[in-house]
Amino acid sequence: MKITAATLLCALMPQDFSQTPTSAPATQPTEAPSRNEDLLAFNVVRPESMAAGAVGPVLLALPPGSQTAQMVAAADGLYWREEALARGWTVISPIAPEGGYLGGDTLPRLHELIDHIEATYAVEGGKLHLAGVSNGGRAAFELALDRPDRFASLSLLPGMPNDAGMEQLERLADLPMAMYVGGDDTGWLTKMREVEERMTELGFPPERFTVLEGEGHTPTGLTGKTLFQTLETFRLRQILTDFHDAASKADSSRYFNHFADQSVFIGTDATERWTRAEFQAFAEPYFSKGQGWTYTATERHTYVSEDGNTAWFDELLDSASYGVTRGTGVFVRQDHQWKLTQYHLTIPVPNDLAKNLVELIRAEAK
Repeated sequence: MKITAATLLCALMPQDFSQTPTSAPATQPTEAPSRNEDLLAFNVVRPESMAAGAVGPVLLALPPGSQTAQMVAAADGLYWREEALARGWTVISPIAPEGGYLGGDTLPRLHELIDHIEATYAVEGGKLHLAGVSNGGRAAFELALDRPDRFASLSLLPGMPNDAGMEQLERLADLPMAMYVGGDDTGWLTKMREVEERMTELGFPPERFTVLEGEGHTPTGLTGKTLFQTLETFRLRQILTDFHDAASKADSSRYFNHFADQSVFIGTDATERWTRAEFQAFAEPYFSKGQGWTYTATERHTYVSEDGNTAWFDELLDSASYGVTRGTGVFVRQDHQWKLTQYHLTIPVPNDLAKNLVELIRAEAK
């Protein structure tokens, strides 16, 4: 019989959410640097074509079950490796200490590993994406609750907080999340529904929770493509946040690096349709004096095409000068990087005021 990653996970992962991790035979991991023997061992999946200092998204993926190297390899094969290599992601999966667990007392060592990752790789946006499978999902919840500021997103397949974590869920209010659970995985489904209900009470954004009908504890129907399509939407949110932060800080290089060479910025005035070069010429006198513009997102929606090469978005923004504004635009993937080809800034006008505003504009144009 052919042994697949899914078969291995089904055979080795605990089916009861209350079951604690146990040890299992391990294969050789990617070794942690010898200069720091206390650093957790970990496995790295990274496209060979990516240069050592190339900026890119990094996913910290906590493995299921006994969290050994064997389980890391199984989860990589089922969920992470193929799509990560195709999309230019680096996936780092830590291995639990022998007989241990990646949550609880091991949290400080996970933070040490994150420090090492941030020092070794050029992490896009300065924050890692975090994911966990089963016991890894439990540990990922602990880690995210401990330091939500260190992560760009949280994906759980499945995962749940402990009792103390249930009382701290508001700490994750600003963290993009995706939670998956099999419809036949009754124990985990019940607990994760409780988590979802509590998040709804706290006013979290919707569309976080997906029940995979007909699936058990190991959701083999959940593909790497599905997971990475969602991760890419989280990545785009992070990129847009950095885009607006760069404008606010008058950081011209960082701001215009988000634009493709062939791109257009459309402003609120009917005359404002600029190519990248024209827009840069307009902005440079302001940026050179440290004068930027601040737009803070209050709502954001991001979407990725089926082939993963095009993305689009809409967002509501708050500005001290112009109040509520709306930004819409399009990204294209270039060498594993998302680049803006169009950004369109508008000022939404209440329908009841539209006719009066049109009359003012027409009068001004005379």
